[in-house]
Amino acid sequence: MSLRHALIVGSAVAAAAGAAGCGETVIDTGKAERFISKTVGEQAGVRVKSVACPKDVKAKKGDTFRCTVTGRDGTKGAVVVSQQDNKGNVHVSAPFLHIREAEVSIAEQIKKQTSAVVSVSCPEIVVPVKDSKFRCQATDGQRTHPVSATMTDAQGNFRFKVEK
Repeated sequence: MSLRHALIVGSAVAAAAGAAGCGETVIDTGKAERFISKTVGEQAGVRVKSVACPKDVKAKKGDTFRCTVTGRDGTKGAVVVSQQDNKGNVHVSAPFLHIREAEVSIAEQIKKQTSAVVSVSCPEIVVPVKDSKFRCQATDGQRTHPVSATMTDAQGNFRFKVEK
């Protein structure tokens, strides 16, 4: 079964700067981390445990830096933060599969094939890379079945198979 799901690319901008010594402006890491956590949670459905960004990043238009998002289940993914100006306004790109939508779609496809109502649980963070794999669990209330999924491209398409 092949499914397509949207990738998440946060396009919101947040002011995240503070003053440093010698008149330099640096990114307010705490503010950036909170912004990323909220954005990834809302746009990708990820239950975020933490976000870690580098400290003392100078605010400079055009520069980028990476932060690591950790889901509550321990899965991790990198987001790219692009600086929009010298004041600390940033754009966040988080190319994560919207996992809640993927879970619902897998459950719906299983129901179409078997008439069984199942709930599906997948890793919090899945980064779509062609041929990469992720595993989920489908539960019908009595039994749990592993679900293996393979990304068919980097745009969020994947196929899955329920294992017996």
